[in-house]
Amino acid sequence: LAGTAAFFTFFLIARRYLKDNRVFFTATFFLLANPYFFWASRDARMYAFVVLAAALSTYLLLLDEERPQRRYLVGYAVVLLLGYNIHRLTACMLVPHLGMVLMRDRENRKRWLWLGAGLIAALVLITIPLFHGMKVHSTQGGKAFQFAWPDPSVLLRRWSALATTSFSTFDDNRVSGKFRSVVGFLADVGTTALLMGAFLRRKMLKAESPSQTVSDRYFWRSLVLWMVLPGLLLVLAGIHKEVDALAPRYFFMAQPALLMILAYGFWISLRGRWQWAVWTLRGVLLLALCGAWYVQVHWRGPGLRESARYAQQVYEEGDVVFSPGGTETLFEFYHLSPMKGVMTPGKKMTQTEFVEFIRQNTTSGHKAILFIGEGSKAAVYSKNMRQEHAGIFEFVSNASMPGNMRVDVFRRKP
Repeated sequence: LAGTAAFFTFFLIARRYLKDNRVFFTATFFLLANPYFFWASRDARMYAFVVLAAALSTYLLLLDEERPQRRYLVGYAVVLLLGYNIHRLTACMLVPHLGMVLMRDRENRKRWLWLGAGLIAALVLITIPLFHGMKVHSTQGGKAFQFAWPDPSVLLRRWSALATTSFSTFDDNRVSGKFRSVVGFLADVGTTALLMGAFLRRKMLKAESPSQTVSDRYFWRSLVLWMVLPGLLLVLAGIHKEVDALAPRYFFMAQPALLMILAYGFWISLRGRWQWAVWTLRGVLLLALCGAWYVQVHWRGPGLRESARYAQQVYEEGDVVFSPGGTETLFEFYHLSPMKGVMTPGKKMTQTEFVEFIRQNTTSGHKAILFIGEGSKAAVYSKNMRQEHAGIFEFVSNASMPGNMRVDVFRRKP
């Protein structure tokens, strides 16, 4: 439902502001054919709502620019607050929207600035009980998160994956890495060239003729702000140990703007001898789309959801769920069955340290439920626990899941 509503909102924006029918149909095609969007729409998580909140809130701002009305302010506030309660990432839309408001005339600007200040205050008040109300406890094993500047080439791959469908894997068990590398390279080249071409074309940010309205100019400038500013904000605020924290799903809110700009870039024309280059890039993008469909068809799917369901079946009050995948693995399902969870930094531990870590975080007579990635050190440690530490832990059960996850269950002996 959220995915369908998001596409319908995207359709309304594209139909209203993309004057060229070729660009309009290409943009809607990119969204329909995008495995990321399709995956998010059928997954019981929040990212389809993020796309919907980003598109709908921006659409209300664009409508208000044409005909200022109070209902647009009320609708915007409701959408953003609901979106924030679904995923706090939605608050990042305040940044490009502030830029959109500052582009307006002074009289129309004041009421939106007051609304923005009120929303920021409301979001802060919401965050405090939301954060402290979490029923999941996580630990980094005593080590704090470290700031890491993302590699520009990695960011480019993230953007191209989002723009030209998915080439960064949902898990490592879909198709061969060699195939993904080839298609991913094509996506990088095609996306970069088309986006740069679209940005460099003056008519994207400037009216071509007096017949174009102010709203046309305002729309294209807003589109650029919508795409660029949230990404920059996330990069600067991306305090995490690994660059992989900037996975494409965190750019879902910029996806509608990115796809419309990409569709525009798809149809830009260069004169004379450069026509062959333009059509080559279009061919590259279409080839990348076909590759994405192939990947989607052969995607077996991660075992995370199945692992969580199994954990729910065996979990009892007092048990602890250990996750090597970080807090994300635990947070995704806490609302279904509140569980006490601990992040297990298994890659940095020896066998002895791993066992001691689990012993310290469990109580006698209760279970330790381990989420384990196949082939990881934690998988080896868990296997050894059955034999070498039988005096401390009793092996209860295990379950292998489709994809790359499994669950091992131990009970700590009194």
